[in-house]
Amino acid sequence: MPRRTWRRSSGTWTTPSGSRRPETATDYDVLAAEVAVENARPAVIRAQNAVRVSREQLRFLLAESSGEIDAAGSLVTEVSPPPPYEDVLAQALKNRPDLGEIASQRGVYTELVTIARAAGKPRVDFSAALGARNLGLQTLSATGTTWNAAIVATVPLFDGERTKGRVAQAQIDLSRIKLDELKLRDGVTLEVRVAVNAAQEAAENRDGARGTVKQAETLLALAERATSWASRPTSKSRTRSSISCPPGPTWRARSATTASPASRSSG
Repeated sequence: MPRRTWRRSSGTWTTPSGSRRPETATDYDVLAAEVAVENARPAVIRAQNAVRVSREQLRFLLAESSGEIDAAGSLVTEVSPPPPYEDVLAQALKNRPDLGEIASQRGVYTELVTIARAAGKPRVDFSAALGARNLGLQTLSATGTTWNAAIVATVPLFDGERTKGRVAQAQIDLSRIKLDELKLRDGVTLEVRVAVNAAQEAAENRDGARGTVKQAETLLALAERATSWASRPTSKSRTRSSISCPPGPTWRARSATTASPASRSSG
């Protein structure tokens, strides 16, 4: 686009062959066009540098180590109306990975609260062991297999409010992760609302610019027609002959009607 602007600016005061047209442009117009060309040149240089940097970034992403890389194709897409806000919000809440991560963390903290509460409840444990025993003394020896099994019931009576404190800490962590999730969801909702409003604004601006584009095309056609008429060579003799009064009966009649009063009285 900057290169097109520079070319258009450089072509405002020259003919297709490259020569100036002094009969259709003044010195001020020529100077203004030259200034426009010089002002458009830095934008062209910046755009060329941005293109080179983009190519290098593309080459880095594709892991290409040899030679330069370039992209070919077209970015023309069909313009469609913006989707509804509800559909975009549902899709954003479903596909955002940070929301999935924080939802998993919320589930973990919920289980930690359950585990902390279970510390103050009565519990029943079963334990069993199986092994071999080899015992040898001077007066007694015992060798063989041994096993034992036990069912242990534990009833906590007093733990110094340790369980209650752990439950409160786990609930605070769970409340904090829920608050972070709500804040993240509100941020996503706001981003979706801003994006949908921007898409609707762009669509309305596009619809409103159609009339302006049509008017600009009409003005461009009229300007090109006027420029083509102004650039045609004119003949001085043709102009003079068109301005001068043609000789003939009309001129004689006009001469007779514009005679002096003295000649009329003498007649």
